[in-house]
Amino acid sequence: MNRNEINLFDMLQSVDEFLTQNASLIQNQPALINAHTRLHGINEEIFDLNQRQSVSTTTETALKSNQKKEMIQILLKVAGAMAAHAAATDDIKLKLTVTLSEWELKNMRENDLVIKAKAIYDAALPLATQIASWGVTQAELDLLGVDFTEFKQKTPDIRNMKVQSTQA
Repeated sequence: MNRNEINLFDMLQSVDEFLTQNASLIQNQPALINAHTRLHGINEEIFDLNQRQSVSTTTETALKSNQKKEMIQILLKVAGAMAAHAAATDDIKLKLTVTLSEWELKNMRENDLVIKAKAIYDAALPLATQIASWGVTQAELDLLGVDFTEFKQKTPDIRNMKVQSTQA
């Protein structure tokens, strides 16, 4: 609500409160009683819409940021183990697939980060036993699979919250 709308709402609440306090004075006026009932309903509806409009996405955005950091750390660990395996087996294609930097991951568009995470996850699954010797556990691979899937859904969820707030 903008300042003008807030002022109008405060005025409507004042009128509603005045009519409530002086209900005995208007009890013989059916038109005023109906108007007061409608005004009270309108005020409740405005309040409900204002509550829905006031939803903050700060918490969801912070959670998404933390998940992104966690996903990048796991990606770097898995990619490092795969790069070490590629160097040990002289697999040029695998080495080129997993060559990336933390800066590159942090500055990637979120869509591209999810695509890169899925590509590395898909490449790491068949090599799970080989990269285990480089310090990557199956639990970390599973976490990477969960992270990129959940992270992919967070952006539309936050946008939907903002759209519902705007519509309210």
